Amino acid sequence: MLTKIDKFIIFLIILAALASFPLSMSASSSAQSSKLVVYRDGKKIMSTKLYEDKVVKIKGYNGGYCRLIIKNGEARIVKSTCAQKICQKQGRISQGGQSIICAPMRLLYKVESQNADSLDAVNE
Repeated sequence: MLTKIDKFIIFLIILAALASFPLSMSASSSAQSSKLVVYRDGKKIMSTKLYEDKVVKIKGYNGGYCRLIIKNGEARIVKSTCAQKICQKQGRISQGGQSIICAPMRLLYKVESQNADSLDAVNE
């Protein structure tokens, strides 16, 4: 038999679950409002949406290249002609502000979110 306190606790749990539902919806739509921007020597050379699956070969410095894969809202480098291949080891990026850097190729891959709710801190 449930007491009044048990019913109240169950009510609070259901209320908390319903209140968190909009937060989970905005998190799933953030990949659709994010784009990947590629810079070479500080200049923007490419911009693409993260929800569009594609494979792109990007020319780097001195004739080298990196092969970029965008799949399921994530971007990663799968092949690079640089010596250390650190860019390949950096893994996948999908959240606003995350980046992959290939210093020998002078390339920067950065996820830019168009969703204002994706900020995690604001300095004044």
